[in-house]
Amino acid sequence: MMHLFYAAGGGLGHISRTTAFIQQLDLNPRKVCLLSNSTYAIVPFIPKDIQVIPLVPEIIRDNRVYREFLLRLISEWNIQKVYLDAFPAGLMGEWNDFPPINQVEFCYLARILKWEVYEKQCLRRAPHFENTYLLEPITGEQRHFIEENSRFIIPFTLDYPKSDLTAAKVQRLKSLKKEGRETWLIIHSEPEEEVEELFHYAQETARIQGKKPYFILSSQSHHSLDTTHTEVWEDIYPAYALFPWVDRIVSACGFNTIQQTRLFRDKHIFIPFHRKYDDQFLRARLVRENYYNLKDNLY
Repeated sequence: MMHLFYAAGGGLGHISRTTAFIQQLDLNPRKVCLLSNSTYAIVPFIPKDIQVIPLVPEIIRDNRVYREFLLRLISEWNIQKVYLDAFPAGLMGEWNDFPPINQVEFCYLARILKWEVYEKQCLRRAPHFENTYLLEPITGEQRHFIEENSRFIIPFTLDYPKSDLTAAKVQRLKSLKKEGRETWLIIHSEPEEEVEELFHYAQETARIQGKKPYFILSSQSHHSLDTTHTEVWEDIYPAYALFPWVDRIVSACGFNTIQQTRLFRDKHIFIPFHRKYDDQFLRARLVRENYYNLKDNLY
């Protein structure tokens, strides 16, 4: 059985979430096609045997061309399961009114959206989903849509693959501990201006708390920061391998980071950023209200 994973969106988040899901379901990478326009759809961010189908601008700028491309892709690769990540009708509504295809089953990986915005701009008639995997607490109209358009609703907590630091990195962290320094991790892939904002936020927080920590910046983005008392570790992926070692984690409020810091909430500082469809401010409120630890019908 061939599986098609739709992971449109240029950032690292869609790739991290999708690959974690694929590995947790123990799917054979050789039986997986990943449809993505992300520059991170490469090793080491994805398993080497996954077939990546690039979404190039020539395809996605025209909905008719896009639809024909999707139909041809499903036919040529003999796709039997399609998983739509985050966007139930696609990033631009390209999966709306999709013609029925024999033996093709749709699934939805659901995370929080700015539902009113997404519904108005993208949603007409999404596919009906055999399974919707609730990856975080979802309420309101988005939850109502899921209940109306899913055969099965499955609460699903992602378990990200285990990751270890190199011996050199461990030794460096131990040496900082011996110096009596706190180590604060700033983690954010991009864009550059948000990385800089998080860095300055961490510095100001430390100043207010009367601390002088050593900062470790983990980012795939270029930057022009004053890195005195700071190390930039661009070669750390996934960065959650650092979480047990550091005294503070400073991040945005994206889906993956919030999931990965579940066991480290007491040392996690976060600020939400504006996104077109991802509602980081709602996610931040749910974290602060402890909804992520509740086992009720929100999940």
